[in-house]
Amino acid sequence: MDLRKKIYLVDDYAAEPGPFMGSKPPTMGRVFLKFRGHHQKASAESGGTSSIRNAARLAALDVRKWWHEADSEIELKDDTALIRQIEKMQSDWTALFKQRQKTTQQQITKRQTFKESLQEVFWAISPGYEKLLETSTDERKIENREWLLGLKSGGTGSIGQMDAKFREKMKRKQERAVLTEKREADMAACVPDLEVSNSEGSQDEDDDIYRPSTSVDSVTPKRTKIIQQPILSPEVCVVADELRLSNRGVTKIVNAVLKGQGENIDDHKFSVMTAKRKRDSVRTSAGKSLIDKIAGRIHSPSTLHWDGKILKSLKHTGKSEERVAVLVHQYEDDILLGIPKLDSGDANSVTKVITEKISDLGIDTSCIIGLVFDTTSVNSGIHKGIVKQLSDFLGRQVLELACRHHISELICGAACKITYGDSQSPTESCFKELVSVWNRLDLEKYKLSNITSSYLKGLKEDTIQFLTKFLSEETCTIRDDYKELAMITLLFLGGSLPNGITIYAPGANHHARWMASVIYTIKLALFREQLSESFENDDLNMMENLAIFLSLFYVKYWFCTTSSADGPQLDLDLLKSLETAKRKILNADMKSMVNSAYDKLTNHLWYLSERLVPFALFSDRVPDKEKTNMIKQLRKYKGKPLPDSLEMPSAASFGQTTLKDFIGPDSWTFFNLYCGGEPEFLAHPVKNWSKTESFLGLKKVVVTTSVTNDSAERALGMMTDYHVNTITNSEEQKQYLLHMVAELRARVTKVKTGKERCTKKILKQIDYKF
Repeated sequence: MDLRKKIYLVDDYAAEPGPFMGSKPPTMGRVFLKFRGHHQKASAESGGTSSIRNAARLAALDVRKWWHEADSEIELKDDTALIRQIEKMQSDWTALFKQRQKTTQQQITKRQTFKESLQEVFWAISPGYEKLLETSTDERKIENREWLLGLKSGGTGSIGQMDAKFREKMKRKQERAVLTEKREADMAACVPDLEVSNSEGSQDEDDDIYRPSTSVDSVTPKRTKIIQQPILSPEVCVVADELRLSNRGVTKIVNAVLKGQGENIDDHKFSVMTAKRKRDSVRTSAGKSLIDKIAGRIHSPSTLHWDGKILKSLKHTGKSEERVAVLVHQYEDDILLGIPKLDSGDANSVTKVITEKISDLGIDTSCIIGLVFDTTSVNSGIHKGIVKQLSDFLGRQVLELACRHHISELICGAACKITYGDSQSPTESCFKELVSVWNRLDLEKYKLSNITSSYLKGLKEDTIQFLTKFLSEETCTIRDDYKELAMITLLFLGGSLPNGITIYAPGANHHARWMASVIYTIKLALFREQLSESFENDDLNMMENLAIFLSLFYVKYWFCTTSSADGPQLDLDLLKSLETAKRKILNADMKSMVNSAYDKLTNHLWYLSERLVPFALFSDRVPDKEKTNMIKQLRKYKGKPLPDSLEMPSAASFGQTTLKDFIGPDSWTFFNLYCGGEPEFLAHPVKNWSKTESFLGLKKVVVTTSVTNDSAERALGMMTDYHVNTITNSEEQKQYLLHMVAELRARVTKVKTGKERCTKKILKQIDYKF
């Protein structure tokens, strides 16, 4: 890191990150130089981007360390106040730096005032502690008061000069305490089997500590109980929370373990309330530690996610409460901000909770370049939607990343509605019928898809090839429901796997489980000949047509749709495929499904908008020639005014369009957000991009940008799991619990190699300390 550049007005170099040295309290100037050192180091490590908030936090930590080492009794301001003091210095310096060319008397006076302030002590003392000193009669506090008043009035001095005698006194006191503790431990080791004597003294029954005299011969302890090691360790508390054990359950387990080890339970002081206090303490410590680290973890281009859910109220029977999960995704990490309650589910209430959470945690909003959301009206409303309000809060246009899984579900739902009609209940009646007759079916007698069209046969072979590769050994760790969907589709189309394909019994069939609808539909089509007594022939034919449509047009799109870089090309390919199908498919039922899916997709072309189509420049699916055409088109709009909002593309037909046709002035917003302007690699031929560091660095960030809201949905699933009274009734404790469990799950995910999470190899690698 090159720090050899003097800072304007300070006339000194930025300080190397590290603790403050010397016995004199840090001045404003020393703290500012330390802040600049942290800022420059972070910029050098992150390639030019650094968070002012994070650098201020590190400098504030250095200030706190100096005062703590100097005198741990002096109470300091909280971290937020110290960070704001440092940010205020940076803000004042920035304003003066921008006006450095002006020579007005007012500017000269401001510069002189700023330079003089740098010589003052950086005042980190808590106002409450200062008030306490004013009325205290304690000798130590009187010394502190006089010394601090001297500093405040411009005096000089060091902690060492102030209390050398007091430090010597405290040192001797600590040495005596260590000797006494060692002597007591030696005495305890000498008399492990003495009888209890309750006839002398009036020691409390709950006192677990005895104090032997200095002579072994004269020791007459009032109790023989030896101080026990902690029964409920922090690691056990964390696992108990993860497993959702109640305090009663933990108490029973601990007592069972003690009995199994031959211990006398009466010798151990442990109860339900003991378990509660210990778990609350560990949870609070872990939760606060994780929350304090959130702002420092978010330092590069990130996306903000949220999703809401209605849960049963635990305090009011028959009532419900709504919560919203708020997360930030950065590279491959999901950082939970919280899952707070909502006053209501409208856009204003959700926006208020999200913005308050961001502000309270001190997150650098300049790092948030995109918003990931489900495409409901409360989110995407153009006037008062949550996306619009959050963009206003951030003070700039951002990437509006509609959840690609949600878009996929809408396409699937549009086709299913043609066959099943409008839903009248939480589950489809035909799915319930399949469940009722499943045990009577011969699973060896299934019927494959009946595809006669040459156009559809081509799609069939392409899908079989894709799914066979997808289900290879390299991708065998995908979720069970994803794997079942891929296998059942491959079987229906006539494909096979070396180890065969297993047909599983039907599972959940709620409307909210959209994947179940696809799996159920394909199973109905597979066993359509055995279901003739349960369904009309016309209905079975409709289900078969729906299964063929979903298998050929939907399943492959679903499995590829999580890629941000491939999104524009995938959407355009599906549009073209559906347009071709509208012309070539003769079956009336399937044509209705194609038309319905096409209409739904054309209403959600987010990733073909001017702002998001540049994702395709980082896709391996897009040929170099097309990327070159996109860059040529992009240069035509350089310097043109940017639109105030994201505009959806529209066209009578997409059959002849290419990705370059979607490029426009708003495409520059993409690069402004990711790299602050035009990246260097755009000046090079596309074939040389893979050799350019600027392209490789940006591609790493772009391809890891999350374009699905799965992380928010998983957080809500976790909230549902831990929405119980058996662990804690406190809302504060519940938030600590959620942060702790989310972090623990992330740690397990990083070390596990398969679906199993409870092997000795994995458990050895998990760190339960926060």
